[in-house]
Amino acid sequence: MTHLQEECVDLRALPLDDEYAYHISNRNNTSVRMGTLLFESEKFRRIRLTHYDGGDMQVLNCLWYPRPQYDAPLLGVNLVSFGSDKKQLCVVDFQPLEETQNESARPLVAIQEKFPALNETITAKFYDQQFFSPYLLLGRFDKISELLSVGCQATELAVKEYMKLVMSLPVDEGINAERRKLRQNDYNKYNAERDPSLGIYEVYFGKSWAKAYINNVKFG
Repeated sequence: MTHLQEECVDLRALPLDDEYAYHISNRNNTSVRMGTLLFESEKFRRIRLTHYDGGDMQVLNCLWYPRPQYDAPLLGVNLVSFGSDKKQLCVVDFQPLEETQNESARPLVAIQEKFPALNETITAKFYDQQFFSPYLLLGRFDKISELLSVGCQATELAVKEYMKLVMSLPVDEGINAERRKLRQNDYNKYNAERDPSLGIYEVYFGKSWAKAYINNVKFG
């Protein structure tokens, strides 16, 4: 949170219903908590930070939506620990809304070179190629300590590069901005229909809550 405030000094909190801002479940003899924060700024119409605390399973999922008058991809971050004896996952990308934005993600190449473990190939098990750049950071680790060191360092560098990109862009209003707004809506619809976390949310928070959260908050 401190790092976010450093990178985006004009950050303002967006309203969010209490049931989505912080939710607790004790279903299936397991205590699960999930908290979400929403922000906006001059350059960003929406920044979402979500922490899922399922005991052994921990997830930090973040999504940055630039305002449509800036020709910028989205920033997506997903850091997942499935438990100390299971695989850890790091996914960070400047997610293009249009093919012309692919090259905007090129700064991630330098981060891949610094952390070669984040140069894995995307698979269809959890992700497909839609809305991902050719330069995404993807890595799986055996130890939580590796996720915390490599994954967190790479994420911090990626956020800095992403902010540099967005801050350098001129305002581009009119028909281009309208098109990007529609593409953000397409992105939300596409991902809400395929979100792999839906099943987990349904188990612990119920189907109605899970569907509403994904459609209105996670991809809102």
